[in-house]
Amino acid sequence: MKIGFFVDTYYPQYNGVVVSVDQTVRQLRRYGHEVYIFAPLIKGYKDKDKFIYRIPSFKALNAEPDIMMPKYLSADNLKTIKNLKFDIVHAHGNGAFSALGLATARLKRIPYILTFHTMHKEYTHYIMDGKLIKPKMAELFLKTFGNICDATTTPSEKMKKELLDYGVKRPIKVIPNFIDFDEFSVKDENILRKRLSIKKETPIVLTVGRLDKAKNFDFLVASFSKLKNKTALLVFAGKGPMHKHLSALAKKLNIEKRVLFPGAFEYTEIPYVYKDADVFAFSSKTETQGVVVLEAAASGLPLVVTNDAAYKGMAQDGVNAFVVPFDINSFAEKLDIILSDKSLRERYSKASVDVAKKNFDPKTWTEELINFYQETINNYKKRGGIIKRITKSFSL
Repeated sequence: MKIGFFVDTYYPQYNGVVVSVDQTVRQLRRYGHEVYIFAPLIKGYKDKDKFIYRIPSFKALNAEPDIMMPKYLSADNLKTIKNLKFDIVHAHGNGAFSALGLATARLKRIPYILTFHTMHKEYTHYIMDGKLIKPKMAELFLKTFGNICDATTTPSEKMKKELLDYGVKRPIKVIPNFIDFDEFSVKDENILRKRLSIKKETPIVLTVGRLDKAKNFDFLVASFSKLKNKTALLVFAGKGPMHKHLSALAKKLNIEKRVLFPGAFEYTEIPYVYKDADVFAFSSKTETQGVVVLEAAASGLPLVVTNDAAYKGMAQDGVNAFVVPFDINSFAEKLDIILSDKSLRERYSKASVDVAKKNFDPKTWTEELINFYQETINNYKKRGGIIKRITKSFSL
């Protein structure tokens, strides 16, 4: 089938949504489907994929990911959208480009699927420190957008439950984000240790992600300050507005020399960054799935994470991970245990790869998505005229 992807964020931006879209497109094409991507134009970046169509855009807001708005549709854009005979439109995100995908689907009278990647009510602080848009407003928006769609997907049961609680009535299918496991089966090239001049014998507790309030990285710094192990380093691979705050917190807790901020890495470097670490730690409360936790598991890292449904299937307590309550002392205790026991780290390391491959097999979930596409197309044809469907969507 021919599938139109409309995405609010894409390369050279790097985040969980981009990784998910990229991996999904690759897999769909391996099954012989044609996928066309419509994404924001990023000045200076050139695509190698001839089926990516860039729409002139501007950055409306610094966020995670950055919120991009289309300036206009060029004549070439309009011609391409008009001429391509999609069977279905699949949008990723809840921004202007997803709305453009909806408009395209309605004009072409084909079904529209939207993937909810983000718990937007947890990110309202980006807009005037949360004074303009409140969480309840975000919930209403998600409910409205979700009910206009023909179907939706989420990367986890956690996000599906959120949508159901908001009042979304459309079919919701859980399709977890997956990754190419071969990309994370790399040799150790000490890329992280070289950048930070860390000796081979020094243990590294790694976390990855944008340094943002929503990631709850304060918790990691506070937990790290409680460690009995005084040789391990806590490394934040990422950049963001919380850098100065986290640095100040580390200084206040007298661990500033053991908390390091190397900045962001290119996506091609990330597998080598994981390979340099001894343990992966994560404590975000706002993830819909947590792609970085999956990447860490695929890289063979033992995990210490907080108890959150977003990590279900990738962090199994007592198998490849310590899944800990949101308690600083408990988290520190588990970090100390895994850092002090080499045989336990080795056992959890092997198990992490097995757990990730078992629960997030790309082939399995791509086939689930393809079947859901076909099911949505069939249901769309049964439901009849566009006016009837739009009227019904507003009555939900």
